[in-house]
Amino acid sequence: MRPVGGVSLEQIEEQYADQWVLVEETLWNKSGQPLAGRVIAHSQEKETVVEIGVQYGKQYPDVRLFLFYAGEKIPEGVVILL
Repeated sequence: MRPVGGVSLEQIEEQYADQWVLVEETLWNKSGQPLAGRVIAHSQEKETVVEIGVQYGKQYPDVRLFLFYAGEKIPEGVVILL
């Protein structure tokens, strides 16, 4: 049985700065966007976290997982034109 609960995505992002993080979602806003969760895996290597996510998803097929990079989203010096 998996533990329930979780922490905010902001707290997770601070704790695992500059790493890929896989979270089991536990709380959502009205639009269905994740607000909180429980960390399943984290690493600087995306492939490592993805593989753990695949295995976790097979073991618990009804969970909602969220993979994100907890670091600078747009590298310094890059300009985005819209």
